[in-house]
Amino acid sequence: MILKASQRSGARSFATHLLNKKENDHVEVYEIRDLAAGKLHGAFLEIEAVSQGTRAKQPFFAVTFNPPDHANVTLEEFEAAFGDVEQKLGLTDQPRAVVFHEKEGRRHAHVVWSRIVHHIDQEKGTDKLKAINMPHFKSKLQDVSRDLYIQHGWEMPRGLQSKKERDSLNFGLDVWQQAKRLKEDPRDLKKIVQEALKVSDSAKAFSKALQLQGLNLACGERRGKANFVIIHHSGEVMSLTRYSGLKTKELNALLGDPKTFPSVEQVQKKIEVLKTAALTEKINNLKKGQKKQREPLKAKLMAMREKQRAERKALKEKQEKRWQREELSRAKRLRKGLMGFWDRFTGKRTKVSRQNKKEAEEGLKRDKKEKQALIDRHLKERRALQEKFKDLKAKQNQEMAQARYGIGIEMKKQKGKLKKAWQEKDNIQNKEKLSETWKEAAGSGSGDAKVPPLKDTFKESSSKNLKQSFNEKTKKSRDKGKGHVRKNERGRDDHNGRERKRDRGPGGGPRR
Repeated sequence: MILKASQRSGARSFATHLLNKKENDHVEVYEIRDLAAGKLHGAFLEIEAVSQGTRAKQPFFAVTFNPPDHANVTLEEFEAAFGDVEQKLGLTDQPRAVVFHEKEGRRHAHVVWSRIVHHIDQEKGTDKLKAINMPHFKSKLQDVSRDLYIQHGWEMPRGLQSKKERDSLNFGLDVWQQAKRLKEDPRDLKKIVQEALKVSDSAKAFSKALQLQGLNLACGERRGKANFVIIHHSGEVMSLTRYSGLKTKELNALLGDPKTFPSVEQVQKKIEVLKTAALTEKINNLKKGQKKQREPLKAKLMAMREKQRAERKALKEKQEKRWQREELSRAKRLRKGLMGFWDRFTGKRTKVSRQNKKEAEEGLKRDKKEKQALIDRHLKERRALQEKFKDLKAKQNQEMAQARYGIGIEMKKQKGKLKKAWQEKDNIQNKEKLSETWKEAAGSGSGDAKVPPLKDTFKESSSKNLKQSFNEKTKKSRDKGKGHVRKNERGRDDHNGRERKRDRGPGGGPRR
């Protein structure tokens, strides 16, 4: 199984995250070991309170155990995996909490250990608390993960076999969260960026390839240094290093100096101009339509969750009542008073205690078996529904890919329209007509619609012809005034070729 680990802090928020039932079909606090609190929040607060006696800022060590898809892993197999990790990382007998999550037909476990240990130095005679150091825990967990795949006969992922064969489309938590906000598939976004890099031989070609997908290359800043970033058509900034899988130095070697590209603010402003009302409406309609398509499946999922949770609650209550009856029955076998003394003397009590212990162990195994059978049945039902979700998601991803390409084409056409309107602005004498032309180019129509700031958009345009023509016109207007020295009303020289307005009245005439 895949093992992911991290050192954590924040007892309350971490416990709340693990108990989140909105994102998960089922949440079960399976075990709280060697902690006084009986609930997860209290247990984590206890660990955090103990850590105040040390310098540790991250007292929790959390590991996620993710079995392969469609693998039914029993509780005993999970517990064995927990033990392997404890032994490998030196966490044996440390306080811990185990939480099981079920989501999208998969069952995985979160195990959180306390890093705080009571250390007694016999030589120095000191008694203090300290945090267990966790060096190279990622590589150690990879070794445990490989052993688990071999032990259970599961097909091992290529990336676990060799680092060189890792899937370049794999993503971390930060990429997943951003894609979720953008309502995009993170693998699709990574694929677009990586394929654009493969087919591009320069930064300009890469930028154009991204623009066809509604993405824009820009110059960002991180820790005081310029770096390449991508601006989504919604305006959100995406890290190029995360989506390309390349480091900053490698990107700079391929694409050149990031400072040659416009800043994030400039690109975002440009996107606001190029995204017409019609284009925005088209995007919103697509998202609304896809959300409506998911509603029937979501309704089935909610009904399934409620049904399965009710079944698990009923099984738990049934087992608890049966366990109480059996405990009472076993307790009655142990006689008290004079007869109890006689049983101890004859050895009968020892035999009865052994029988009770054996029956209790068999009862625990029976309860675990019943619970596991119910879990396996629920997972099977959930996986069948998840296949329908996957089919719908694949269809919607294809629609989104087509829409994204359409957005890129429309924004490119819009840029051409706005450039044309900007170039023809000097040929239009009527200001109202000019305003209507700009509005038409922006797709906003007439009326009180806002005129796009074309000057701000295209004054830093990369088009050489547009820059050259604009500079020539500006130069001609400047040269007209040179060499013509006029006298204003006070007799001073005015080198701007016109009279100073401060010596004229509001209506254009002389001041009275």
